[in-house]
Amino acid sequence: NKLVRLDGNAKLPAVDGSNLTGIAQIIPSLIIRVSADTARTTTSLSPEKLKEIRYNEISGTITVSFTLSRVSGNGKSKAQIYKNGVAFGTERESVSLTTYTENLSFSQGDLIQIYAWTTYGSSGTIGEVSNFRLLYDKIPPQITNTVITD
Repeated sequence: NKLVRLDGNAKLPAVDGSNLTGIAQIIPSLIIRVSADTARTTTSLSPEKLKEIRYNEISGTITVSFTLSRVSGNGKSKAQIYKNGVAFGTERESVSLTTYTENLSFSQGDLIQIYAWTTYGSSGTIGEVSNFRLLYDKIPPQITNTVITD
């Protein structure tokens, strides 16, 4: 008797999916899937959204990467990854060109953002964020081409 039976409400019963195979999965990798590389600057003393990407894949952990630098001034540039407008990643600070990466979990439809700010904004400190990238792979790999004759 291997039939699935509906419960008293005519719904499928809860199913343990731990033994399912062949289900797509998202994992961190070095493969750049989307990038927003344009340099954006700020002199704000409080977090200001400079970059945003909507994540449209299935839920999973991905690598988020961005470059932070201080363009001018005596203060520091600061930046942090946000998810849906809420601080999510590690707060970073820099006075030179530095690339940061983090592996973080996201769900389909999440907004992944980079907020940046400076210290001593009134002294002419300008912070810059660029090379905002989402890096991940899909498991199992999706093969779309087949060699017929080599």
